[in-house]
Amino acid sequence: MGTDGSNFKRKTSVTVPKSAYSNADWDITDYAGSSCLNNNYTDIGNYIFPGGTPPSVTTPIVSNPTCKSATISVTGSEGFPGGNTLAYQWYYSNSGDANWTALSNTGVFSGVTSSTLSISNVSSVINYQYYCQVREILATCFIASKATKITGAITWNGTDWRDSNNVVTTPSIGKLAIINANYDTSINGSFDACSLVVNNGFTAIIAPTNYINIQYDLTLNGNLTVKSGGSLVQIDDFGLNSGTGNFVMERTATVARTTDYVYWSSPISNFQVGNVNPSSWLRYKWIPTIPRAYTSNFGGWLATPANEVMEKGKGYIIRGPYTNPTATFTNTAPNNLPNNGIIPVGVERSTYDGAPYTYLSGSTTLTVVKDDDNYNLLGNPYPSAVDVQKFLSLNTNLAGHIRLWTHGTPIQSSLFNGQSFL
Repeated sequence: MGTDGSNFKRKTSVTVPKSAYSNADWDITDYAGSSCLNNNYTDIGNYIFPGGTPPSVTTPIVSNPTCKSATISVTGSEGFPGGNTLAYQWYYSNSGDANWTALSNTGVFSGVTSSTLSISNVSSVINYQYYCQVREILATCFIASKATKITGAITWNGTDWRDSNNVVTTPSIGKLAIINANYDTSINGSFDACSLVVNNGFTAIIAPTNYINIQYDLTLNGNLTVKSGGSLVQIDDFGLNSGTGNFVMERTATVARTTDYVYWSSPISNFQVGNVNPSSWLRYKWIPTIPRAYTSNFGGWLATPANEVMEKGKGYIIRGPYTNPTATFTNTAPNNLPNNGIIPVGVERSTYDGAPYTYLSGSTTLTVVKDDDNYNLLGNPYPSAVDVQKFLSLNTNLAGHIRLWTHGTPIQSSLFNGQSFL
């Protein structure tokens, strides 16, 4: 300061950094002040922090790890008590990443600038490593914790399931399962998992009468196909489905007569009704409030265009092809994710509230009551069966029974709420 001090200029001949200081690497000019002239710089690499030490940080501790979520925490201590407040920043590195990336409070991460990092969906960031920088003064003056990784997943390698220690194991409802090779339940068996990850480049197939039962989340970066009669079950209503992979849900119905209709509902988002059976142009949905010529005004069938996206939980009716009365048609929906969670479906009715009456429909006399405008056509929005007893017990506003459509006998008089759809 003032006339005291020294000026260091690195020599251009020095091109490689050195771990030890050497006077020979520098052109040094000492100021002419009384305290700095001809200084000895042999101890220039030693630093003394009078009154304190640098901040410290503990090794990260993983707490409450499940296949759904986890927290990672560190404990930081000020190097100089009473100084600046400690600041935190968490970083991650995925397998194969060249560098570490600073986390932000988006997606599954929160608390990225605190001592505790929270991860709400472990399955989407499996095999990532994490560490924390603890700063006391400036962003360039910090101490870094050691890195840690959340383990506990099991991986299918094409031959067997292995845990993180490469020990052969079996999947269960408490383990995160990763498909890292092709998997077919008809060969390798149905299984339970806490969450499921299907890696890019691999295909999992759920064969007829088989299942994959997931407690929480599905991360689909590869392919997952559910064959007709198979089931993909997700237990938790808040289980998340994500990824860039391909999900295919097959449901096959064989019609015995050209007049047969089949009721359908989509278990997949963004699925067009025309894709169920592209050869049929007879597609309808039931609208209870369509005006009718009858007093009850109890609704009617509405023709549905092929490009209409099927509403979650709504039922659609599609007739088989004219040309082949034994044709089999399949509901195959690629490039979308399966539905999960609580799906509310609005039900409707018309406004008739009068006394019963009769009217003639062709040669059939029908009796209409005020409840005849209550009918709604609903559908199963999931890629599995539903528990009909629970469905009825939880929806007490419904009639309390299930009617099954059968193809076992020829159609004599096919009426839905008084309307024929032969």
